Amino acid sequence: MCSRAFQRFAVRTSKTFENLSSGVKQVREEVSEQIRDPRGHDNGFKQ
Repeated sequence: MCSRAFQRFAVRTSKTFENLSSGVKQVREEVSEQIRDPRGHDNGFKQ
């Protein structure tokens, strides 16, 4: 396997993984905010 092609693949994969993990982090923060203050958001979890 050509090392340059592998390098390109590894960089592309790591960029995708960074985007994914930052997205997951953002969603997790939003969810934890909603859990902390459920009355402040009009989410579908009415009890």
